[in-house]
Amino acid sequence: MYHIFSPGGKAAIAPILCGGHLDLIRDAYHVVPLERLVSALANGEVDDGLAALPSTMPYEDFFTVRTRCCASCRLPATLFVPTG
Repeated sequence: MYHIFSPGGKAAIAPILCGGHLDLIRDAYHVVPLERLVSALANGEVDDGLAALPSTMPYEDFFTVRTRCCASCRLPATLFVPTG
């Protein structure tokens, strides 16, 4: 799970590394939308080859860095937005 796409800080990944990480994940797993992974888990259909890419921090860098990296790698991503 990735949180922040900036050069530093806790739970952060530098933007320059994001694409490389996603390439490694794409090569090792079948990346699916989180909804599909949750459904597979609920139905007992999960194998070790499935993965999802959730992010829990709705910072601007999710849109300026992560979505661009995911789009270039053709991978789905999920953003959780806290409310209240």
